[in-house]
Amino acid sequence: MDELKNIFGIELDVDLYVRSANSVVPLHLKTKINNRCKENILAVEKFDETDVYVPKILDMADIKKRFIDYCKYSKSPDFTSIELKKMCYFADEIASIEEEYSYLIDLFKSNWKDSFLNGLIYFILSKWDNLEYDIKTKLFKEFILEKISDYDGNKHRFLKAKENIIYLREGGATKLGQKLKVDKIRIIHAPQAIGQKDSTLVFSYFSKVIQAFYYKDYLNHEDLDEVLSTHSSLNTSKIVLSDKINYVSSIDKLDEIDTLKALALEHIGDPSINSKWGTTGMDDESAIKVKLAHEKVNRWVIQMYINVVFSKLIEDPRRRVFWLKYVDHITSFKVIGSPLIRQILASDSLLSYSLKYYFKQTVDERTKSTCSMLITIKDHYFIEFSDLGALYVYEKSNHSISKLLNGNIGKIEDLKTSQYHNLVEPGYYIDTCNNDGKMVHRGMWEDRLKNWFNKTLDIDVSSKTYKRRG
Repeated sequence: MDELKNIFGIELDVDLYVRSANSVVPLHLKTKINNRCKENILAVEKFDETDVYVPKILDMADIKKRFIDYCKYSKSPDFTSIELKKMCYFADEIASIEEEYSYLIDLFKSNWKDSFLNGLIYFILSKWDNLEYDIKTKLFKEFILEKISDYDGNKHRFLKAKENIIYLREGGATKLGQKLKVDKIRIIHAPQAIGQKDSTLVFSYFSKVIQAFYYKDYLNHEDLDEVLSTHSSLNTSKIVLSDKINYVSSIDKLDEIDTLKALALEHIGDPSINSKWGTTGMDDESAIKVKLAHEKVNRWVIQMYINVVFSKLIEDPRRRVFWLKYVDHITSFKVIGSPLIRQILASDSLLSYSLKYYFKQTVDERTKSTCSMLITIKDHYFIEFSDLGALYVYEKSNHSISKLLNGNIGKIEDLKTSQYHNLVEPGYYIDTCNNDGKMVHRGMWEDRLKNWFNKTLDIDVSSKTYKRRG
């Protein structure tokens, strides 16, 4: 405070300043404002003036307890109109068996208000995957559809749902997707067909709509990026993209491959991480398609990086040709280098969207022009360098190298082991293969390394050839 006094020539009583600030708004006015805010919140819930209102699921605990008591002991229901509206949104949180759903129907019938339709339609759309063919909720679904059919008010969203109620029945989501495609209506506007805002495309109902819209329409990517981003379902992205990926791979259409490669990385993720491409919850047919597409995307991405890296950063066509033959056996890879190397790679449109998965930056080098490429096959790491150095091969069981690769790498040279033994020891009659070591790229190194793969990892690619892809 003395410093302030010296600078400004004033005395400042901090406690007095705080008390004065707190008294700017009189207490009675504060109370009045708070009460008015509470009234506004209740008004929104009571009159449901916005169709984006959704109660918090945390509010349901007490309601559920009283509902169970009502079912078990036939207690007189004491639910308010606001509580009944909340129960519309989260019916499956308070009812779990058919009998409980019957009690729920009785509650809604005896206290019916058209505004309940907001929550009931939300319930159907958000829980579609679990409800569409669920026997125990059949009566409840029929009750909801009956109330939509009986609606005689003037709210557009309810009238639209009534007009197209066929799309809310079993199989309706698939029919809607097919209808939109035939009528050439943009899939991004699918929710409007049943009286919803475009933002509700996130609901599980629209998974089947999206799948039906793009089904066997292999080269139609209109709105696809936006649709998958808005819907934000990993399984939907996998199913829709897998059909396209498998078809495009069969016709070897390069420009389509690049497009789908980018979409797959964006909406599914790194194909080297198997969990991102899992098939839990899918039917057998979809699971097979996704697994096949997963393998293809992994191969495409690896081929792309091998071609670019061994052309732009490691100018060695022999190494490029060699590693392309082993694409099917590479489970993961990364380019390791300085920010300068990342900048060079980012300038290539084919790589820019995927560097977050496949580039690891050294922490102690800023403008170093050399880099390395880490290739993983079975239980071995293979590290190629952009200088004239050797190929270094490490077993994953090598704790020091595994720790380095999974942590921070200071500089490229850290990946080299000094006085490392040879991967293949030349013999007079037969070469001796070690489990790890280094191999210089001189002479017929391809033959020696291929022989090492045959003997050590039981991998033979003698007949493998691949076209060059950018």
